[in-house]
Amino acid sequence: EIGAGLGRSAVVFSKKHLWDEDASIHLYDTNGSQTKYKQKYYDSPPKWPDISSFCGNLPLLEAFLKHNSLANYTILDAAQAPLSALPGPYDLIYGFYSIGFHWSIEHYLDDLEPLMNQQTVLICTLNKHFTSFPRLASYSTRVLQAAGTRKGARPLSFLALSKGALPEVGLPVAEPSPP
Repeated sequence: EIGAGLGRSAVVFSKKHLWDEDASIHLYDTNGSQTKYKQKYYDSPPKWPDISSFCGNLPLLEAFLKHNSLANYTILDAAQAPLSALPGPYDLIYGFYSIGFHWSIEHYLDDLEPLMNQQTVLICTLNKHFTSFPRLASYSTRVLQAAGTRKGARPLSFLALSKGALPEVGLPVAEPSPP
């Protein structure tokens, strides 16, 4: 996960058994004291080694993961290495409210390329200002919609992106009970 914050997504995925128990989980974040979430940063985000846009707390992240009995995780400090230096390739890369939402994914594709193989699926939350860009045409992509969690909230949009074909996404349909 890129921009793991407290690792809530990793905990939910683990508790919902969305991956094998022995899956290796990498969480990429760093300690930070400010955020750069304004639209001007979406269009032109800070580049590594400028990590001023991170607002994580790595000791708190580790405590949260341990409290929730998450296993097989590694916290990768963004202050120590750029995104492109992570030990990929990965099966799944996700960024909820980080790349794609606070900062346009357009600016991170060069960093993400070394982390992806043909089967990798990248999922990120999109913000309301998202517009497609020419380089997306070289990937398989799909925009997915999900209901917001707050009353009256607008639906959330997610981008699924892969170098290869994207798997079909959907919920299993229950078979009708026999009469």
